Amino acid sequence: MDAPAIKTYHCLCSTLLLSTTHNLASLPRRSSASDGGLDAAIILPLPPSPPTSELKQEGYTTLLSQPRDSAPIVIRREDGFEKRHLLKCKRCNLIYGYRIAGENAQSDGNMAVYTGSVIYLLPGGLIETSVMVKGEKPADESLDIRRVEQ
Repeated sequence: MDAPAIKTYHCLCSTLLLSTTHNLASLPRRSSASDGGLDAAIILPLPPSPPTSELKQEGYTTLLSQPRDSAPIVIRREDGFEKRHLLKCKRCNLIYGYRIAGENAQSDGNMAVYTGSVIYLLPGGLIETSVMVKGEKPADESLDIRRVEQ
């Protein structure tokens, strides 16, 4: 078995944010605004336990430089409300993704602690290292930005 390729992703300010063996282009997305959804965020699974010497075939992801956001924000949706903990670059505060509060939570006294099974990566929030090192202005496709026709 070949070792999986590890890709790294940066904030637009060049801060390293995550490394993963997942191909982000092949991961599922939340529905977009044109489909009645909100943001077309990439659904990225996180490992359930600390890393081991053996990478599993289904993929592995590590978040880097990710400070914990203190309070969730509440988003109004057609089917109710959603509490999100934002993922921000610690250098420039760009929001590049979020976790949904209460998903896979455990009770810790009177406060839920997120144990992590997925994070949602927003389009346009990350750039792959191989694109960044070219020193050119990235194309919309490499930032995963999609134009919406109205």
